[in-house]
Amino acid sequence: MDSEISVLIDDAPHYAKQFADKKIPVILFEQPYNTSVNIDLVYRASNWLEVNRRINDLEGSSR
Repeated sequence: MDSEISVLIDDAPHYAKQFADKKIPVILFEQPYNTSVNIDLVYRASNWLEVNRRINDLEGSSR
């Protein structure tokens, strides 16, 4: 959490909440154990192509 992280890519629901609470966007790989995560700044992805698209979207919205 103390690192200069622009976006977190993970599948763990507890990390998603921690980072989103700190206003850091999270790309959450869809897994059965994280389907209940519905938090602002948490974006879903099912593969690396979707992760790449999300990162591009986030870069575009920060300009």
